Amino acid sequence: MNGGTEWNGWALRARGLFVRGGARAVVSGLDHDFENGGIHWVTGPNGAGKSTFLRVLAGVSSPAEGIVAISPPAEGSPAPVRRYYHPDMRLPPEIRAWDWIRFIAPRKEGGGPDGLLPPHLNSRTRIRDISTGEEKRLVLWSILASRGDILVLDEPFEHLSAEAKGELTLALDGRARRSVVVVATNQAVPEGMVPGSLLALGEALTGVNPS
Repeated sequence: MNGGTEWNGWALRARGLFVRGGARAVVSGLDHDFENGGIHWVTGPNGAGKSTFLRVLAGVSSPAEGIVAISPPAEGSPAPVRRYYHPDMRLPPEIRAWDWIRFIAPRKEGGGPDGLLPPHLNSRTRIRDISTGEEKRLVLWSILASRGDILVLDEPFEHLSAEAKGELTLALDGRARRSVVVVATNQAVPEGMVPGSLLALGEALTGVNPS
């Protein structure tokens, strides 16, 4: 088990995974389990292939070889909800921020990570009027406030203030206890997180940690 935690939910299982980024291998023959109980970090410098790898984990792209399978917590479980965030995601610029929040609110799971909401919004604020960092906070809040059994987040800390990064870290830490959470970052991994796993990309990554 990853991080020594008891598995009690969905799992994302990579087997014999070979992922290419252009002419080179990003991962080669990777066997790895992504389970709930801790955040699974994918690190490495820009150009290491983090986004390419996460697109495969999110089901957006296909690997060159191998599979990424989703294991249910029990036979007969409903289809999983898999959510994917990438840095280029944007909201419609002309909508009002509070209209978007009211749209998402009925779909909130539990209390929701409301600390991520940008401060100082009012009923007239449109998405076009807020900063890139504030818009990203709103996108991330939308994803984390909604049901998701598997969350794959590509560079979610990018363009966030120190305060917003702290709120996001707390939200991810809590969410990883009940959902599979995979996060790619070129920044330092926050200390004190519930243990999951760490995959450092650079040279072609290989590894075996199946349960």
